[in-house]
Amino acid sequence: MLFILIIMKLQIRNGTVYDPANGIEGEQMDIFVADGRIVDETKPEELIDARAKTVMPGGIDVHSHVAIYGLNLTRLAFRFTTLSEMGLDYARIGYTHVNEPVCASRTQRHSPCGHIRIPCS
Repeated sequence: MLFILIIMKLQIRNGTVYDPANGIEGEQMDIFVADGRIVDETKPEELIDARAKTVMPGGIDVHSHVAIYGLNLTRLAFRFTTLSEMGLDYARIGYTHVNEPVCASRTQRHSPCGHIRIPCS
């Protein structure tokens, strides 16, 4: 996502596109981006060959448990995946937002601190 913001005009060529909101279900096509928005067509400054790759809108995980207090203590004690590593994994597979619904009054100050470590696009 950051890549799209840096390049003003981009063409993603030959990708298998899924966009249910617009009725596109696995069509091989080109996507054009100008100033961070999808447009009908533009003369690209950069090309990405997406042959044999899936192109789709960013995913949203509306109910996760990635930053609850007990899980963070377990990460610390047993050296599980850190929030930063998990955030990078989410970004690598196309998620643009992860929501942590558990926020008890005792831990509400702690959970947002964990989310700060998840990279943003």
